[in-house]
Amino acid sequence: MIPLSKKEPFAVGGRRACYFHPDDPNRCIKVALSDKQPEQLRSEDPWWKRLRPASYYDENELDIRIYARLEAKLGALAGVHFPNVYGLVKTDLGQGLETELIRDTDGRVSLSGKEYTMLNGRSDASEYAIQQLSDFLVQHLLLFRDPFPHNIAMQEQPDGSLRVIIIDGLSRKTFLSPSFRKASEKRILRKVERLKKGLKRAEHNGRKGVQPKPNGMLAAR
Repeated sequence: MIPLSKKEPFAVGGRRACYFHPDDPNRCIKVALSDKQPEQLRSEDPWWKRLRPASYYDENELDIRIYARLEAKLGALAGVHFPNVYGLVKTDLGQGLETELIRDTDGRVSLSGKEYTMLNGRSDASEYAIQQLSDFLVQHLLLFRDPFPHNIAMQEQPDGSLRVIIIDGLSRKTFLSPSFRKASEKRILRKVERLKKGLKRAEHNGRKGVQPKPNGMLAAR
């Protein structure tokens, strides 16, 4: 049993909170928020969707299945744009998902695309990193379901470049069929364009001093 209840999360998303792993600085634990438990999410859906089991709404379980398929499909390349997933763990806040914690070269937690862009704006380095991600997704026909800037991390590399890592926002439909490759590629590129538009908004909000919503903003590094 991993004790987390007396700790503050370093980041909070729409459904889960992220905590530093107490025994490993390179790992974190994602736990469902108290009002976003699978059973509650299921109860809020229309009756025909409630025919699904509660496990269908468990994002930790979903992430495990997705990353297992990524590793099976991509092998070592899965670590290029996705964090390692180590499995489910028991915490005093409920079931948690233990994953790699993305850190910059200086050891600090990498900023989300949202926070990074609000602070630094868009640059040649960030644009190039997004293009590398886009090329990778198209090559392997992987769909980024929720391409919001808060669902990616901008990891600073030793040479000053950036690497984009998708930390959330994949889905059961991540793996598109090569039988309809052209259509699949267009679908992926539309999602990438949405990500770029989101980053443009983040840059605009940063320049205007707009107070951001907490999702995608670090409480601690």
